[in-house]
Amino acid sequence: AAGDAITYPYLIRVLEAPALETLEATIVPPAYSQATPETIAEPAELTLLIGGGLTVELTATIPLASAALGIHTSTRTETVPLTVDGKTAAGSLFSETSAGADSGVVVLLLTGTNGVAAIGRIVPLWIVPDPPPELIIEWPGTEIKSFPTEEIPFVIRVRDNLAVTEARIGVGVGAETETVWRQIELRRQREDTAAFILPLEELTLEVGDIVSVRVEGRDENPAPGAASQTVLIEIVPYEKFYRYDPNPGT
Repeated sequence: AAGDAITYPYLIRVLEAPALETLEATIVPPAYSQATPETIAEPAELTLLIGGGLTVELTATIPLASAALGIHTSTRTETVPLTVDGKTAAGSLFSETSAGADSGVVVLLLTGTNGVAAIGRIVPLWIVPDPPPELIIEWPGTEIKSFPTEEIPFVIRVRDNLAVTEARIGVGVGAETETVWRQIELRRQREDTAAFILPLEELTLEVGDIVSVRVEGRDENPAPGAASQTVLIEIVPYEKFYRYDPNPGT
């Protein structure tokens, strides 16, 4: 017979998905750099030097059964389990295996004790090489003229994203003369300025000689260092100065 019909009752229980409450990421520089790790709260993006690493500490909105840190780049996919304690989790990821510059994302995967899994956050990731130091001869310019016995002061500025550990100034005469190098005293910091006096008389120069001066430097990175622009010094004759004598012969 026709009539109303009722289905069997269904019980629907809504479970809360885990979400991030707080996130701190610590960028660990490569061991060779001897630099201090940098901690960033709620990072919008992350940049690691090749050979460095990443440590994360997070707090979720509900107790966690597990958590993982995933990295997905153009050359690498890896997932690292995090150590869980209630609502918190922590762990590290290192980029030693990266052969060169790379980019991708870091993904935080959370699973609550209620069995619900969710993506906590996706953060853009850049893995970049350590750039070489920047070396600048600020004084006296790039092309100058001088007498054979003059003393020329040089002002040199060095910059690096970590610290410049070594710099030297090279002096050569002409294209066939071997460059003579002298160390420059520097403080181990990201930016420093040094002064140097070049006594031309020690080079035994002749008029017409061209003296070239440049600076080379490096940080702790095993990769090749960098060089400054080259300063060229043209050796010119001594100037003769004449003065009017109102009483010649006296």
